[in-house]
Amino acid sequence: MKKAFIILLGLSSFSIANAGRDIITQNVNELPEKARTTLKEQFSNEEVSFIKIDRDFIRKSYEVQFVSGNEVAFNNKGEWTEIEFDKSSVPATFIPSDIQKLVDSMFKGQQIRKIEKDMYGHEIELSDGRDLKFDKKNRLFKMDD
Repeated sequence: MKKAFIILLGLSSFSIANAGRDIITQNVNELPEKARTTLKEQFSNEEVSFIKIDRDFIRKSYEVQFVSGNEVAFNNKGEWTEIEFDKSSVPATFIPSDIQKLVDSMFKGQQIRKIEKDMYGHEIELSDGRDLKFDKKNRLFKMDD
């Protein structure tokens, strides 16, 4: 029993020591297949500068930095979680239509430069720096200037 505890403690220590160490690569094949497909279909005009793979205790997350300065992040399943464009709007295919309609009507002339999604909804950043938070039903519930 004591030996099993020592082995378990050693494995836990190894996991803790290696968690948080990022891997930096340019190899797109390090991404989950779904993420590679998204890059190929939606970002074919972008050149990958580097990919940062962040490992925590259970999962990996991936941040793809493009030469243009734009970036996209994926979870361990290869689903996008965040997209940020420096000088132009996030591609419309990633923005729910009701969120785009609200931005077009309430914030005329503003571009969506960043979009994040999680299990609670979406958060976007407009070109004027405002942050808008939406619930799961894409209803605006918070705005930060």
